[in-house]
Amino acid sequence: MSRDPGVDALRVTATAGVVLGHWLVTAPTLVDGTVRLDSPLRTMPALGPATWLFQTLGLFFLVAGFGAARSRAATEDGALRWWWRRVRALAVPVGALVGTVAAVGVALALHGAAQGLVRAVVVLSLSPLWFLGVHLTLLAATPLFLRLDDRLGTWAVAVPVGLAVLAPVAGPAGTAVLTGWWVPWQLGIALARRPLPRPAALVLLAGGIAGVLLLVTVGGFPATAVGVRGAARSNLDPPTAPTVCLALAQAGLASLLLPRLARLGRSRAVAAADRAALPVFLLHLPLLTALWLVTAPAGPLPGLHDVPTDGSWLLARCGWALATAGLLVVLAAARRSAPSARDALLPRAGRDRLGHRGGHPPVQWTGHDVPGAQLVADHVGDGGRRGELHLLGDGVRPGVDGTPEHPREGQHVVDLVGQVAAPGGDDGGVPRGHLRVDLGGRVGE
Repeated sequence: MSRDPGVDALRVTATAGVVLGHWLVTAPTLVDGTVRLDSPLRTMPALGPATWLFQTLGLFFLVAGFGAARSRAATEDGALRWWWRRVRALAVPVGALVGTVAAVGVALALHGAAQGLVRAVVVLSLSPLWFLGVHLTLLAATPLFLRLDDRLGTWAVAVPVGLAVLAPVAGPAGTAVLTGWWVPWQLGIALARRPLPRPAALVLLAGGIAGVLLLVTVGGFPATAVGVRGAARSNLDPPTAPTVCLALAQAGLASLLLPRLARLGRSRAVAAADRAALPVFLLHLPLLTALWLVTAPAGPLPGLHDVPTDGSWLLARCGWALATAGLLVVLAAARRSAPSARDALLPRAGRDRLGHRGGHPPVQWTGHDVPGAQLVADHVGDGGRRGELHLLGDGVRPGVDGTPEHPREGQHVVDLVGQVAAPGGDDGGVPRGHLRVDLGGRVGE
């Protein structure tokens, strides 16, 4: 079974939307020695409608559900073993990121940085990880979702839609987050098993858009797709009815565009971006935070440390977003040009012998991963590309060279080395104890 290039293109689109959204609206300010988390949406409310274009979390969970269904169908492993193997694969890159950020925080504290600054750096860097908790929970429940799909087909999505509407009112705390994102996940399962009829896709698209417009203009929901600092209500915490409608619309549009996206998904650029989806997702805010931190001595720099007030700030922030993207490209180039530690320590003959020792298939080591986040995951299977791990929705399980001794025998190799530079020998030019922090809003809101 081969990967679905259209879904790969959707994954890249979802990643780009989340990353760009975070880069543009996450605004930690440094004014008169005080650190605050601000947002241009607070001072420029006219930008609110644009947030519905950048809020692509529905696509995230759609492709994740699609990949979970395909992955589950391609294995004979029990449900618990299947889930646990994915938890272990994610534990290494996520653990490396958390460990790196913790080390940076400790180094700042030992160097005399104010507690508020340390907390701001850690919170900003790790805030996107909430997604992984929801992802793993829905992944564990996927066997149950598959049974629901067996009974009801695509109409199974009506179950999470109903729960998502009721959960904020009558459900226990926290259930609204799971039920809200279960909606696109269930639709992803349906798409993985059967094409969605064009009339049904059009109904999802038109109905979802109409639902967003009606609920925002008449229902009293916030006009922005994400939270705004100081606002009494957010469409993301937890996901509200307009957010569910947006996810339905995105699923309908995705279904309509999948045939055309398949051609785009086969391009080398999209394939490269798809392989980098997990490292980019994990590193996009840590890199922006590192850039904010190391430039603090020269600050406040427009669009980076100052309070967002008008269009000039947004234009400057676009420049900083490009700079952060450039850091990812530089890291990628450095990673491709640097030999792996394994290649440096072992001669070729030794590597070949090690690869075949014990009857295991040789693991293919590739250079496609993003530096700062070396990510290699090889699974025994048929017809996949080597060196890939797709947290955000596996189409199938990638393969490795060699034939296993047993058809169910597999080997997973995941290695993530996160490199987020801490300021060397300087605390940002602010006297010790003179930094205060106000994190009155959630990161990315």
